[in-house]
Amino acid sequence: MQSRPQRLHIGFFGKRNVGKSTLCNALSEQEISLVSEVAGTTTDPVEKVMELAPLGPVVLVDTAGFDDVGALGEKRVNKTRNKIHDIDIALLVLYNNHADETDKKFIEFFKEKNIPFGIVCNYRSKELYQMHAPINGFENILTTACFFEQGHLVSKQELIAFIEKLSPEQKEENLLAGIVSPLDLVVFVCPQDSGAPKGRLIMPQVQAIRSALDKHVLSLVLTEQEYASCYTYLAKNPNLVICDSQVVHAIASQTPDNVPLTTFSILMARVKADLNLLIQGVKVIQNLAVGDTVIIQEACSHHPLHEDIGRVKIPRMLEKKVGGKLNIQILAGRNFTQYSDFAKAKLIIHCGACSLTKMQTQQRILEAKSYHIPMTNYGMVLSALTGVLEKALSPFPETLAMYNQV
Repeated sequence: MQSRPQRLHIGFFGKRNVGKSTLCNALSEQEISLVSEVAGTTTDPVEKVMELAPLGPVVLVDTAGFDDVGALGEKRVNKTRNKIHDIDIALLVLYNNHADETDKKFIEFFKEKNIPFGIVCNYRSKELYQMHAPINGFENILTTACFFEQGHLVSKQELIAFIEKLSPEQKEENLLAGIVSPLDLVVFVCPQDSGAPKGRLIMPQVQAIRSALDKHVLSLVLTEQEYASCYTYLAKNPNLVICDSQVVHAIASQTPDNVPLTTFSILMARVKADLNLLIQGVKVIQNLAVGDTVIIQEACSHHPLHEDIGRVKIPRMLEKKVGGKLNIQILAGRNFTQYSDFAKAKLIIHCGACSLTKMQTQQRILEAKSYHIPMTNYGMVLSALTGVLEKALSPFPETLAMYNQV
């Protein structure tokens, strides 16, 4: 089963009581959202993970109406707006064929965020539906009908075909593309310390090993304790070593100069983010001063460990580097800009984003750019602060050349 970061996220948006939940339920053929004639029945985003042929693995996301009112309604609208950052395709549902200024603002928001979107005209009476009154000035329109009495609805296949038309090209991006060849030997160093999940590997490790299988390379998986010994048993040096960011310094010191080395975090960033942009971000560390604000952003929520990488290790290393206290803000979860003084930050250090889709990661990069805040990630920072970033970039000559530019 594919994890959520590998699934197409389809969001249903619109004002209250226009039929978003009805359409979402019809597509899933399950009652994932409550449906009633009472405006505002859906109060929080509701998600459904499923397989939807021929689209494949998807997440359907139903949202609260963006015309909700009152103090509580405003919070619901904010949740809906924030959910847009998680979406690969947006469906704007209209009552009949009427788009008012609120709808048009969300259309502009979709365009601003570069999110593919379509408009679903949802008629509530048989007479209006049969008229098929056109909506002017927009593209990608599907006419549907959700009559509570007659129960008529555009066919599920027609709705799926409409979504498929909007879908960005879903190209599986191999983490090792361009840096290994069939029958190369790749060594994966996967620490099994207190931070490792019991009985399984973390997602970036799983994805990297799967990428190796798809590329038909030879894989050797071990912990940092066995790494030095493995060379005794190898007839030749490996073509690539990939390790966890927390042990990159130790592994780099034991790796021959002619063997390329990188981290799982940097591999993920190469596919989901922009290595060159993250390189520019990591250079900002050299100019940080005591008292500067640094945001450390986690994409998922987890129970912090005693030596948590984002909450303990990186802050400690940064403050040692600048020689004093920094104003470090730890943000966790799906809302990216939830810190009130976000715009004052000198740097954003993001986690590896293994729980985010590429679209979600790109949206966070765009958000940081809109505030003119440099951004980098855990893997880059740990490699830089331990003095081995050049080694960790050795599989990527162009990025390494950019890093070495004065």
